[in-house]
Amino acid sequence: MPPPFPQNNKADEGTVRLFHFLTRRVAGRRMFLLVTYRPEETISEPGSPPHPLQGVLQLLAREDRFERIDLARLGRGDVAEVLQRLYPGNDWGEEFGNLLFREAEGNPFFMVEILKLLSAEKVLAKNGEVWTLATAVDKISIPDKVYDVVMRRLSRLGQREREILELGAVEGDVFHSGTILRGLKLERMPLLKTLQFLEQIHHLIHSAGPQYHFDHSKIREILYASIPPELRIEYHTVVGQFLAESFGESEEHAGVIAHNLLAAGLKSEALPFLILSANAAARLFAHADAIRYLERAESLLHDLHPDNPPVESVRRLMDIRQRRGDQEYAAGRYRAALVSYETALELTRAAPDARREADLVRGTGRMHYLLGHPTEALKSYDEAIARYAALVEESRASGDVSRLNTALRELGKLHFFKGDLETAERYMREAIAMAESRGDERLRAAALNNLSGIHYVRGDLEEALACHRVSFALRERLADESGLAQSHKNIGILHYRLGEPQEAEGHLTEALALYRKVVDRRGEAVTLRHLGNLHYQEGDHAGAQRHWEASLSLCRELGNTEDLCACLVNLGLVRFEQGHYASAERLYREALEIRSSQTQRNQFMAFLHDNLAELYLDLHQLDRAEEEVRLTEQIAADLEAAPLLAEVHAKRALIASKRGNSEAAREHARRAISFGEPTGNVESLIEALVASAQVELQAGNHGEAKRSARQARDIARWSKMSHFEMRAALTAARAACGEGTGTESLEELAELVHRANERGFRPLAARGLDLMGEIHAKSGDLGAAAEEFTRAADQMKEVLASLCEEDRRSLMHHPDWKGMMGNLLDTLVKVGRREEALGYLVAFGAGSCEILPAAATEPEPLPSASLVSSPGLAP
Repeated sequence: MPPPFPQNNKADEGTVRLFHFLTRRVAGRRMFLLVTYRPEETISEPGSPPHPLQGVLQLLAREDRFERIDLARLGRGDVAEVLQRLYPGNDWGEEFGNLLFREAEGNPFFMVEILKLLSAEKVLAKNGEVWTLATAVDKISIPDKVYDVVMRRLSRLGQREREILELGAVEGDVFHSGTILRGLKLERMPLLKTLQFLEQIHHLIHSAGPQYHFDHSKIREILYASIPPELRIEYHTVVGQFLAESFGESEEHAGVIAHNLLAAGLKSEALPFLILSANAAARLFAHADAIRYLERAESLLHDLHPDNPPVESVRRLMDIRQRRGDQEYAAGRYRAALVSYETALELTRAAPDARREADLVRGTGRMHYLLGHPTEALKSYDEAIARYAALVEESRASGDVSRLNTALRELGKLHFFKGDLETAERYMREAIAMAESRGDERLRAAALNNLSGIHYVRGDLEEALACHRVSFALRERLADESGLAQSHKNIGILHYRLGEPQEAEGHLTEALALYRKVVDRRGEAVTLRHLGNLHYQEGDHAGAQRHWEASLSLCRELGNTEDLCACLVNLGLVRFEQGHYASAERLYREALEIRSSQTQRNQFMAFLHDNLAELYLDLHQLDRAEEEVRLTEQIAADLEAAPLLAEVHAKRALIASKRGNSEAAREHARRAISFGEPTGNVESLIEALVASAQVELQAGNHGEAKRSARQARDIARWSKMSHFEMRAALTAARAACGEGTGTESLEELAELVHRANERGFRPLAARGLDLMGEIHAKSGDLGAAAEEFTRAADQMKEVLASLCEEDRRSLMHHPDWKGMMGNLLDTLVKVGRREEALGYLVAFGAGSCEILPAAATEPEPLPSASLVSSPGLAP
């Protein structure tokens, strides 16, 4: 039957009596009565008789005729489910649901009214079958119905109760009884009873120890907005002064105190609490909050002293700006940090401070370095060295050991940055010894970390590891999470260099977790890159790509050109090995453009030109490859970099071989090996050996080609360089095929194809399948050959399907691809599978690819670009 009670209106006395009448007659009948109500709606106005429902419920409770079910507020998951049901197919993700949960605080009525308001304002809009947010939403206004409901509840309060809540609303969502006692000059016991009444009867607040929380933030918002401005200022004065007296030394309350004092117009009293709030935020690694507090403090100082500020105010402003620079650096906002340091340095003219000036000059140098301004960075470092050297002399003369100790470490770091390792080590060892004698474990740990960096650059990895272990133990004792993150990262890099991948991964993973915990985004980006290097070395190229892409995203956001370029090159290498030639070239070119803008030719730029030469060589673009080789050689010769010169001659050998100049090709191959062998650089030696094998293969000396290729394969296998190993193995198999039938290589090729597919080297796997087809064809088994050629084509079909249009075009015109298609179509026709051949032509659109006949196919050199690993540990 239809419900006998009002669904939308307030139940009157007659309705309540009807409810009572029915409840007394349902016993023994198949009848179920369900009534919903809000407890706060049964509260009577002051001086009015009690609400009739209260009396009926008391009677029913004595007769045991009803069960009360208290409905809890909706959880975050419940809100998400409601949104999904009301707006199926929405595209706003979790963020909007989280905002709605935060604004409504789980109150279903508030939530529904907010959604109605957003729909009426066309913020929620349906686009076809999808619900979208027409505009970004970060703050939601109070819907009229919610405002009316709250105001109706507040209207039931007496004057004193309303004043108590207004003063509480000024303090915030959380307020103290002490604030009310002071502001309204009440007796403690009557106040506590009134607060209990507001909680248990009106349900407007709830207690939590010595504090009180508003039941819903919207109640507090509406109360606060209803206070006249002049009275609001008085309330803020009371709250700010009470909290300052009660919790002045507490960082937890500093932000609230500052807010209330500012709202009361007490700017000079608010200033120290803003700085205290910034310190608290910085300690919690909430860099954005710390910056916001410091910006407000700086603005306040300018307001207090707009013209000719006293020296003490200048010093205060200088300190605030330096702290702001430190927080901007920690947040990865390097350009903003540079401006802050330079501004603070300018202020030192009015208020000289030798130690601060040295720190600021060093800070500007560090920002220039991170922003890719090497000339400016070196200039700043030189100036900082001079300033710290003066500080050292002054400190020695005055006996200020603490200041001397810090200056010695800073000098060591600066000389390290400049590449003067001997001087850096001398200063760092003195700083370590002094810190140990003084019992300054934090400074000693930091200096040991710096000394480890010096050993690392020299190649003394065991010495570096020993320093890090002592530093790590000190930082563990200090519970220094930022320092531990740095130690874990550097120890992980050392284990990686020592060929201990499990230990490396454990430390790097721990470093990543700690960097994320302390919100050090540059540390996170660097660690992600090294984890990518580790995964790459272990053959997990999908994992490597995932870590490098995450690091790249952070580096772009931070503006850190050094790490950004390293990620671009590493991702370019992976794209190259996967056959994504256009993407690889674009990534290399972006890194080169960034580096070129820094007007400093270094080994990194040589690597970039070398990788581009390898890419163009693989695409048979010999003129472009030769130009990149020339640029690589110029830089390598200036730097006397023998490993790079080995790779230069290896590529010149391949270019000469392709042009038919066997004599020049052999000479370059010989020189490549002579440069590569003494250096101990495995990558350069492998590339030289593979180039020599390719030259001999082109010249028809299959036995010599096979010997060199197998030597390269074995070195790469021992060094766990899987892509180099597979390239060399494929070249050795080609040589064996030229020497005889090559059937003895089929088993090794099958394993190569399997491993290449596992690691994402699908073009390499397709080349292996194509060679297996050639071997079968040479031995006369055309049926088996057709199967292998078909598998190679299917492999390439999958590769092409995964590529963007530019990568697809570059691969379709690759010489190896044309040769594979020639082998496939020629063999399919020979075995009578013409329709299948036609199907491949249509599927690949190969008519424009100038397909080569099988006889024209020649063995091609395979990619061997350079992976960027860490050039050294960050001090």
